[in-house]
Amino acid sequence: MSARAVSCAASCPAENLVAAAWPTPPQLHGPYYQWTYKVKGKTRTVRLTEEQARFFEKSVTNHRQLRRIIRKREQYSLKKTDKILGAISHS
Repeated sequence: MSARAVSCAASCPAENLVAAAWPTPPQLHGPYYQWTYKVKGKTRTVRLTEEQARFFEKSVTNHRQLRRIIRKREQYSLKKTDKILGAISHS
C-alpha cells in the first residue's frame, strides 16, 4: 500500500467569483490535511483533522521504513538463493 499524508490550503469557490472583479488574488483557507492512498488501483483521499494528520504522518513514515526493510530482506534472500542454485547446478 502506498500512502501519504499532506497539508494544503485552498481558496473558496465563492471567492473565485469575486476575484474576477478584483485585482487581488483570493485568500487561502486552511491548512487542510488529507490522506491519499490506493485501493485496487483507485486513488482514495480522506480529509483529516490536524491530530489525525500527525498520527498518519508517523504511520506513513513507519510504513515506508518497513517496506525498505522488507526490500532489503528480499534482495538478501534472492542473492542467497542464487548462490545456492548456482552451487547446485555446478555440482
